Amino acid sequence: MNDMTAEVVVLNDEQGGYYLLSRDVVEQARIPADRQVELQRALTGDSENDVSGFITPTPIPEARTFQVLGAFHLQTSFIKTVTPVGVAGFEGGGGLGRS
Repeated sequence: MNDMTAEVVVLNDEQGGYYLLSRDVVEQARIPADRQVELQRALTGDSENDVSGFITPTPIPEARTFQVLGAFHLQTSFIKTVTPVGVAGFEGGGGLGRS
């Protein structure tokens, strides 16, 4: 059996959940170079449209804090057994499902 590997980014959250993101998914989420400064300004409130004194941030109850564990090469047969079907850019089998 020819078992290939795939590059994945592994995240985990404060509830103990683990997430595998394929390289394709990560690349699709890449911010173009010409928009990165704009994003940095939006995240820090440092822009000409700064409304930090006029809007009170509201916590999002469903929001999670993610920790990046790293990028790894994993066997695709393993990835398919632990990822739910159609999630994170893999044709998974749902072996472990979500936590």
